[in-house]
Amino acid sequence: MKPIPINGIRLGPGQVWTGQGSSRIRPLDSVCQALSTRRINMVCAGLHRRENQEWFSGCVESQYRDVLARLSDRDTTVPPPADVTQVSVYPHRNRLEVPSVLMAMLARADIPFFHLVSSPAVISVVIDTRSQDQVIALLENTFDLPVSHTPYFQEIDQDISALLKKYPETRSTYVEEKIKTYGIQLTPGVSLLQVQDSRDRLMQIRHGLVADGDPDARFHLVSVMQIPGRRIDAVFVLGTHRFDNENEELEPVDLITFHGPHFGDRYRILQAALNCLEMDRVPLRAAACTGASISLVFPAGAGTAAQTALAKGFDAP
Repeated sequence: MKPIPINGIRLGPGQVWTGQGSSRIRPLDSVCQALSTRRINMVCAGLHRRENQEWFSGCVESQYRDVLARLSDRDTTVPPPADVTQVSVYPHRNRLEVPSVLMAMLARADIPFFHLVSSPAVISVVIDTRSQDQVIALLENTFDLPVSHTPYFQEIDQDISALLKKYPETRSTYVEEKIKTYGIQLTPGVSLLQVQDSRDRLMQIRHGLVADGDPDARFHLVSVMQIPGRRIDAVFVLGTHRFDNENEELEPVDLITFHGPHFGDRYRILQAALNCLEMDRVPLRAAACTGASISLVFPAGAGTAAQTALAKGFDAP
């Protein structure tokens, strides 16, 4: 198979992963809420909801390990923090083949991942730090990278202490009354495939997603997270796409995507969105964010109500 072209690789080392599962939705007692209260930035995150279950996955800088460890000690639904690296790739035109090949590549090498999550511009996979070099080598051998490619190391919150000492008057802290965005986009009439099963079963399903003869099939959102019991919970939001499988069904949904003004500013933006939706009782199926974008999945027809709810907490051009 000819290697798939991508625009590059970005590495985010020095991170810690945390997760949470619950038999009921508990928005006021979640890891996401705890991090938001402490103003701790989430580099990427995902939230999957079913009728009686909720799964959360997120990454923060390693300096906050002790905070996550205390959350884990107090709440048995929160696993101990794990040292991870976020590896991001930039696909061409959101081809569904890219996350499919990524998952297959990791499965063949028997490399587990904590979370694989997309935005309109990037796909990030959260792996154990010890697998970082192996995954980079696999990516270089699997994808068609730019000639000048070298992995770009992304600083999450760069140290600005030297700048503050030189120009202390240029730094101030404020809280916006309404969070500014670059635009809130509603995409109605897309399809949701949500799967909770083993990784082997997921590999069968992902093959079916790209085996319909359309190499240019697109995705709107992919979020696949590890949950207890060596199982995977996966969310695929697809556009016009045929998926023939008697055991899995596509559900019509609405998708909202918006872009925050601050790269990686996840501690407040995601929780603010969840709060707006909770206040107006808008049902949410899934949320995912990486890079500078947040994607929210709603039952079909609920997208307009979600836009109205989000307008109470966010400004859009």
